Amino acid sequence: MAAFSLEWRSSTRKDRRKLPSHEIARILTEVELLAGEPYPHGSEKLAGSEHT
Repeated sequence: MAAFSLEWRSSTRKDRRKLPSHEIARILTEVELLAGEPYPHGSEKLAGSEHT
């Protein structure tokens, strides 16, 4: 499976500044894992989601 690239919106980057640094590190680690495995075991499709 090909890896995905992730891009942050500028508004998201601004919102991250409001979080404690340890939380930012945890979130960034988890998001980076999604680039390699976008549908990890146990994930569920959201109701009404356009993407499969």
